[in-house]
Amino acid sequence: MAIRSVPGAGRRSGLVRRWHAAAVALAALGILVGLAPARAGEPAYHGFGATTRGGAGHPVVRVTNLNDSGPGSLREALSQGHRTVVFDVAGDIELQDFLYVRGPYVTIDGFTAPAPGITLRNRGLIIRGNRGGHDIIVRGIRVRNASIDGIQVAAGAYNVVIDHVSVAGSGDGNIDITEDSRDVTVSWSIIGEAAGESKNMLLKYGISRLSLHHNLLVMARQRNPQVRIDDAGTPATDTTLDMRNNVVWDWTAYGTIVWYGPRANIVDNYYAAPSRSLAVKRRALIVCTGECNSGDPASASRAYVAGNFSGDGLTAEINVLGTERAPFPAPPVPTTDACAAAQEVVAGAGVRPLDAIDAGYIARITLPACSVVASTVTVSPAALQFTASVGGTAPAPQALSLSGARLAVSADVSAPWITVTPASGLVPSRLNVGINPAGLAPGSYAGAVTVNAPGAANSPVRVPVSLTVEPAAGGEQTVEVQLEDGADDASESTLGRIRTRELAMRVGRGNTLALRFASIPVPRGAVVRSAVLRLFGVTYTDEDIQIEYRGEADDHSAPIGGERYGLTSRVPTSAFVSDAPPPWRRGEWNDSPDLRSIVQEIVSRPGWRSGNAMTLFLIDDGSTRVRLMGSVETSQYDRRGAVLRVTYTLR
Repeated sequence: MAIRSVPGAGRRSGLVRRWHAAAVALAALGILVGLAPARAGEPAYHGFGATTRGGAGHPVVRVTNLNDSGPGSLREALSQGHRTVVFDVAGDIELQDFLYVRGPYVTIDGFTAPAPGITLRNRGLIIRGNRGGHDIIVRGIRVRNASIDGIQVAAGAYNVVIDHVSVAGSGDGNIDITEDSRDVTVSWSIIGEAAGESKNMLLKYGISRLSLHHNLLVMARQRNPQVRIDDAGTPATDTTLDMRNNVVWDWTAYGTIVWYGPRANIVDNYYAAPSRSLAVKRRALIVCTGECNSGDPASASRAYVAGNFSGDGLTAEINVLGTERAPFPAPPVPTTDACAAAQEVVAGAGVRPLDAIDAGYIARITLPACSVVASTVTVSPAALQFTASVGGTAPAPQALSLSGARLAVSADVSAPWITVTPASGLVPSRLNVGINPAGLAPGSYAGAVTVNAPGAANSPVRVPVSLTVEPAAGGEQTVEVQLEDGADDASESTLGRIRTRELAMRVGRGNTLALRFASIPVPRGAVVRSAVLRLFGVTYTDEDIQIEYRGEADDHSAPIGGERYGLTSRVPTSAFVSDAPPPWRRGEWNDSPDLRSIVQEIVSRPGWRSGNAMTLFLIDDGSTRVRLMGSVETSQYDRRGAVLRVTYTLR
C-alpha cells in the first residue's frame, strides 16, 4: 500500500491524512490502494460526457479476486465513491446481485486487467443518481447475460462515460439510459444481441444531453437505440441525443427510432441489415412526426438527419427523414463520413482483444467499398419576376425546378406576399411560387425563396423574387387558399378530444371540424360576392349527413391547439349556413354552398386585415352517419387539405 505525498508539504495536510486513514481502512479489508493519476494522463473523451472527472486524483483501489463480494472484490471496491478501480486479476465475475456504483467520482478501468480481461456475468452494472452516481467512467469491461439491464444509467445520474465496453445477452436492455439522466457519452463499444425481445438500448424518461459515437449496435431486434422522452410525448427543451459515426447492423424489427418528444441529431452513421427483407431494411431509421402508433400526435419528434449511409442501397430514404435544417447544439465529436467511420468502428470498438462473442459479431460484418460524395442541388431558374395590378387577380404561379441528388428539401420565403407550394419534398421536384399582391400599393418589391437541402454542399440556395404592382384595373377578384399545415385542420369528437394531422377528417356524427386558413388576402371591407369551401371526398361519400357552417368571430384567428375547453370555446359568427350535402364525388373536389355571409361578417370586422387568418367550422347537426374528407396529410406529396375560394370586389 502506498500513498503519494503532496509535493512541497512539510507535514501531512488534512486531506492527505484523510486519504491515509481511508487507505488504512481499505487495506484492512484486503483492498490495495494508491493514487490515480491526474486527468491529463487519461484517454480523451468526447460528447456530452466529456467533462466527466471520474476517479482521477483519487485513491486507486485494486481488485485482487473474482469473488462476487467480500475483501478484494469488485463489489467491495465500488462500495463508495472517490476512487479509481483497477484489476490485478482477469476472468469472469459471476454476480449474484446487481452491481451498484455507490458513490461519485469513480473510474472502473477494465483495461488494467491482464488478458483476457474482466467479464461480468448474470447481473448488470448499475449507475443511479440516487446512489451518488455522477462523474463515473466505465471502460474496458464486458457484461454477458445480465438478468435485466447490462449497464443501467438512471435516476438522475450525470457526467457519465461508458467507453470501450462490450454488452450482450441482457434480459432487458443491453445499455439503458433513463429517468432524467444527463450528460452521458457511450463510445467505442459493442452492444449486441440482447436476450428475450432483444432490446439493445433504451433512451427514455426525461433524459437529455446524450452522445453516442463510434459504437457497433449489432444483431439486436430493436432499440438501436429507441429515443423517447416519455409516453406522453413531452417536447424536449434541450438536445436529447447526438448520435454520430455508429454502425447499426442487422436488426430484425427496426434500427433506430426517434419518437415521443425528443430532439436528436442522427449524423454520419452506417446502417445495414444484409440478411433481412427489404421491408426490414427500410426501417433502418424511423423519425416520427405524429404518424406513428396509428397516428398518435404525441409520437411527434424532431431530428436533424444528414450524412448517413445505407449498406442496403437505401441511403436516400434515410437522409430524407429529418425535420430540421440545422443540428441541435452538441459538443464537438471528431467525425468522419459514415463509410470511413464504419471501418474504424469495426477495427477498434469494444474490449480488445475480442472474446469469442464479439469476434463472432465482427466476422459477420462485411463493409463493401463505399464513399459518401458531397451532394448538390440545382435550382432553376435563378430568379423570378412577377407583375400584378392593385385590385387585380394574382399573377400565375411560376415553377422552380429542383434537380440533383435525392435529398429532402424545404422552402422559405422572405416576404409575406410570396407563397411557395409544396413547402417541403424531395429532389427532384418542382416548387410553385406564387404572389399575393392584395394590400400592396403600386411600386416595386423584392424578396426571395430560399431552398434548404440538408446534406447538400451548396445548401441553402437563394432565388431572388421581384414584383411590380401597377395601378388598379378594377373588376372582381378571386383568391384561392389551400390548407398547408397539418396543424390547421382539426377535429373534435363528442368526447372533447382535439385531433390534428389526421389522414382523413370525419364529417358528421358528432364531430366538429375547424379549418384555419393562415393567410386570406381579402382586404377589410371588401364586398364578398361568393365564398366556397372545396372539400376532397375520400370514403363514405354518399352517407347522409347534416352540417352547419360557421366561422370564428375573430380578427385574426389563433393557431389551433391552445383551446382550454375545446374548439367550441371559440366564438362563432352569427352568420351560418345549414347544409344536407348531396353525395360527394369520391377522389374529387366537392364544393360547399355559398358561405359569403360568413366570410363577409369576418372581413367586415374592425380589426380584420388582408393576410390575416380565418377559421371556418363544419359542425355536425344531428347526423348518425359520417363522411371522410381529405386533410393536409391525406397524401404525403399531393395534399388534399380543404381549399377556400373567395370572389370579392372593393367598394
